[in-house]
Amino acid sequence: MRSNSGAQRPKLRYTFEQLANVRRFGGCAVSSDCKQVAVVADLDGQMNLWLVPAAGGFPVQLTFFKDQTVRDVRWSPVSNQIAFQADRQGNELHQLYLLDLDAGARPRVLIDNPRNRYMLSDWSPDGRYLYYTTDDRDPRSLDAARIDVASGARAAAVAQMEGEPSVSVHISWKSAQLCAPVR
Repeated sequence: MRSNSGAQRPKLRYTFEQLANVRRFGGCAVSSDCKQVAVVADLDGQMNLWLVPAAGGFPVQLTFFKDQTVRDVRWSPVSNQIAFQADRQGNELHQLYLLDLDAGARPRVLIDNPRNRYMLSDWSPDGRYLYYTTDDRDPRSLDAARIDVASGARAAAVAQMEGEPSVSVHISWKSAQLCAPVR
């Protein structure tokens, strides 16, 4: 019996077309009925939002951005509304959008202030509010805030100390507490 320790492995060679065909996937969110998954992916060459049946199947493109990049996604716990954040041309100044699958699935801008960052955190259990972090108050800090998705009314929730940015907000619905890490 011959040992494989001296055997040479074949060198793998890839064509440019094979390397260029590599796809990236970002975040995903599952619908409240667990039948669909919203996926951030570059299936069209740009990070956009796609809808895939949870049981498998062909993805359906939900956003068709060319100069914007979808970065994160959250599905409402009570409806077919999907919140997502996107930046323009890689500037990392994320803006917030809402897409309602029951109302034509056209993205609606929730917050569009290209001088500031807005990053998704979570939905309220009743689907009325969307929590996020923002540097509206001070570009050196991120504060927790919320927006009423129906009216667009915004309210600050937690202000961070200067120079102590919080990347995300963690919400404990059982204890009704909003938690943001502080050093």
